[in-house]
Amino acid sequence: MFRSVLLLGLAAGLIVAALTLLVTTVGDPTQPTLFPLVIKYVTIAVVLFLCLFGIKRVRDRMPDRTISLPQGIVVGFGIVALASLIYCISWEVYYFSTDYQFAREVSQNLIQRAQLEGATAVEIAELMERNGKIVEAFANPFLRITMAFLQMFVIGAVVSIVGTLLIRNPKFWAIQSEHKNDS
Repeated sequence: MFRSVLLLGLAAGLIVAALTLLVTTVGDPTQPTLFPLVIKYVTIAVVLFLCLFGIKRVRDRMPDRTISLPQGIVVGFGIVALASLIYCISWEVYYFSTDYQFAREVSQNLIQRAQLEGATAVEIAELMERNGKIVEAFANPFLRITMAFLQMFVIGAVVSIVGTLLIRNPKFWAIQSEHKNDS
């Protein structure tokens, strides 16, 4: 069980780190475009799939082809936690490479965009105030790392629980050779 968690957690984390690197080198992550958003959701989907696959893999290796709720949750949480930790590390490396200016650049781009779209002075002032709070939050490493970790972990935790509830049934996502023998 530990080996599956470690291997799939590392695989998910490396995929997340690679896709994070792709977004930060190919596109401009400070610009609100579709590319970074799509990559972010693809990344989360890959991690969630690997989480479900890990739970299934452990279930299929059990003698009676069942997995308990606590075992499934440990497997799922372990995979997602490891992937989230690697994501945090890759994010911090990127943030360091921008000389910790990422949040400030995003804020400036949003204000410039609002000005180009004809926002009123009051709307721009409100945007500046909101963005100032975000930039301030990003300056706190504990808060920044916690937010990055929770982005993926919360969704993964829910998927781990729901996935375990489904995968506990040995007929759900059964091994094909066994499925054919049952017929």
